[in-house]
Amino acid sequence: MHNPGPVPQPPRKKSPWLWIGLGCGFLSVLTVVAVVVAFVLVVIDDDRGGTFDVGESFEIQNVHYTIRAVHTGVPAIGDALQYARPDQHGAFVLVVLRVINEIPVELAVDTPEFLLYSGGTAYTPSAEAGAAALIDSDFRFDDSTEYGTVNARELRDMPLVYDAPDTDITHMTITPGPTPTSR
Repeated sequence: MHNPGPVPQPPRKKSPWLWIGLGCGFLSVLTVVAVVVAFVLVVIDDDRGGTFDVGESFEIQNVHYTIRAVHTGVPAIGDALQYARPDQHGAFVLVVLRVINEIPVELAVDTPEFLLYSGGTAYTPSAEAGAAALIDSDFRFDDSTEYGTVNARELRDMPLVYDAPDTDITHMTITPGPTPTSR
């Protein structure tokens, strides 16, 4: 008798679960990497503000800001028509902010977002005193437009006037919203 050898087995079917498991694992790793990259980009590329010293420039969505100067000990601002004196401190602190508006619409700068820190206290600018500074001949600001407004494609020096002590000014911060306020 002749021995035919082992009986041939039908080919074994490969389980799809291996590929499904590998695919799910790969997608999980990819998702974790995407979340980490998104978090890093939000934290590192946060163009919504920060702390700035005199002379520093910063940009927020095609609007460039430079803190040009800080004047301390200003007893009063304005002229006979519009005159402002500090309520709480003996003098104003005037910060000259250069704004370059590169967007194609008029920009309304939200001045309360520019905080001046002195002695651990945050001070907001006085809109009334800032408007008075526009017509003060000592500072020579441009008073052709409304206070806080920068026309499209315009460079403008804007006064931010604070009723704050000038002895220990530490820094200035800006915390604007995600988009410029335009009219």
